[in-house]
Amino acid sequence: MSNNNTNMVSLICTLQSHRDDVNCCAFSGSLLATCSADKSICVYSTRDFSELPFSPLSGHGYGVHCCCFSACGQYLASCSTDATTVVWSMDTGEIEAVLEHPGRSPVWVCAFSPDSSYLVSGGSDGTIALWYFTSRTLRRYNSFSLI
Repeated sequence: MSNNNTNMVSLICTLQSHRDDVNCCAFSGSLLATCSADKSICVYSTRDFSELPFSPLSGHGYGVHCCCFSACGQYLASCSTDATTVVWSMDTGEIEAVLEHPGRSPVWVCAFSPDSSYLVSGGSDGTIALWYFTSRTLRRYNSFSLI
């Protein structure tokens, strides 16, 4: 290992907005989102890491396990023990959609497809729900033959 300073990493800031475990962090081009067992999602500007005016986002009934941005950064999805995946507008902080996981199992993970046309969510019962994001409709549930 080299002793020069080119390998050094320095702390930029410490964010302390949550009141419980932080479960996931996600970046878009200009935003950082964090979600927590405290049932909230915090959203920060990557310019100066200041919290956005509409943050924290509240709408889940239980802890939030995962969050992810759409490719364009306009939407943020979050999923929770409350068996929902919530889609938020990053322009306003308002809820755009609440997608209830079939079977009502807690949802542990969610992700957008690279073109943001699909949103997938994974439940604690081993099931996966695939949603058409543009229409917010369920495309497949627990059955993944090729489309």
